[in-house]
Amino acid sequence: MNFESFINGKVYEAFNWIFKMLLINLLWLITTVLGLGIFTFMPATIALFILVKSVINNEEVPIIKTFFKIVKKEYIKSQKIFLVLLIIGSIIYFNFKFYLRINSLLTSVGIVIIFMILIFYILICTHICIVYIYYPHVKVFRTFKLAFLISMLYAFKTFLIIAVNVIIGFLLLYFKILFAFAPLIFMSLFAYITLSLLNTNYSKLVKDNEILTVKKYYNIGR
Repeated sequence: MNFESFINGKVYEAFNWIFKMLLINLLWLITTVLGLGIFTFMPATIALFILVKSVINNEEVPIIKTFFKIVKKEYIKSQKIFLVLLIIGSIIYFNFKFYLRINSLLTSVGIVIIFMILIFYILICTHICIVYIYYPHVKVFRTFKLAFLISMLYAFKTFLIIAVNVIIGFLLLYFKILFAFAPLIFMSLFAYITLSLLNTNYSKLVKDNEILTVKKYYNIGR
């Protein structure tokens, strides 16, 4: 009887976890699409990361209500970060296209430089949302600086996160059935993997009372 209760409890936990992850991802997807990506992608992503962190910590909160509270509260700062990322990403893209079109000795050098900048850009993107959560009071420029420095500090885990997500991406492309369900879970899964691997490391760098958690959006009237 105890064994049966144990199994039932684990099955319930698994389905509860899947439900929460799907719901969080669905909220992120709907919010991003309704905002045409440009206007809501980053606020929705920050909300997703904070809620996924609550799932990891086994915190019970009203997911839908909390999601939109976070989006509203963090909208301005997160949008500033998104605009910087968008501008840098656009510069990388157009410079890469430019160097591909010209035939000169500088082409190879230019492509190598752009490729190195792209690597740094990916490293920052991997950490930017976690830095936002663990260092909520720093300004936009310092958020980028910390994201880069911490990605270097924990380089192995950073590249591990990138590698795992690239593998998942290839699997989704290879198995067409999985690819059809990718929009429903991929972003939540990315956040879960990233937070699970880096939570311990970030917790050593900051005090617990500085971290953005779901409870703070109720306790301080957000």
